[in-house]
Amino acid sequence: MLHDEKSTQANNTHALPSGGASETTEQKRARYHAFQRRVMDGLAQSHAESLAWFESAVGPEVFAELFHDREAAVRALEDGDPKRRRCALYLLVEHWKLVAEHLDRCEALAFGDPDEAVRRTAIAALTGHYRKSNHLRIGWLLARVVRAEPEPLSVRFAAYLGLLRLRGGTAVPGFSQDKLLEQADWAFVDSFLAAGKEAPPGHGSA
Repeated sequence: MLHDEKSTQANNTHALPSGGASETTEQKRARYHAFQRRVMDGLAQSHAESLAWFESAVGPEVFAELFHDREAAVRALEDGDPKRRRCALYLLVEHWKLVAEHLDRCEALAFGDPDEAVRRTAIAALTGHYRKSNHLRIGWLLARVVRAEPEPLSVRFAAYLGLLRLRGGTAVPGFSQDKLLEQADWAFVDSFLAAGKEAPPGHGSA
């Protein structure tokens, strides 16, 4: 179980371990952000490292175009190369700050792209936008992915982390993709399925 009974009922927050009574606020904040970087989609541990990874993945010329030309990044969401789609999505979210303008496309990539890595990145972007919203329809869609045995395990894990974001929670340190089936809080997952069935199409937070 990732949630103890009290925290699940309260706010579904997966608490980070204490750093000790002497830990300062800045140290707590640094520890929290370091952990968040580790559990997010498997990208590098900093924005600069992520940019370097994507530049290597798509090539310097393509990367430069997507980095400096916003419209090129938007067009690349439809590119046949999954690495380019993923790079474009990352840049639109982290560099261009345009996820709100492309939510429909982000959702389509999250739940329908044929590439696992693209889907993971899209799920992270989508749920980052809806963080703490308890968005019922998105939660229902994510919960279906988590429950779907034919789905790749990496995508199911990304969807589970996305559910946590929707309710403002985090995963406990040590929780990883290979522990999902054993340690996931399935009652937490099913709460999204139940709530989503009762919500009208397009309904957001409760």
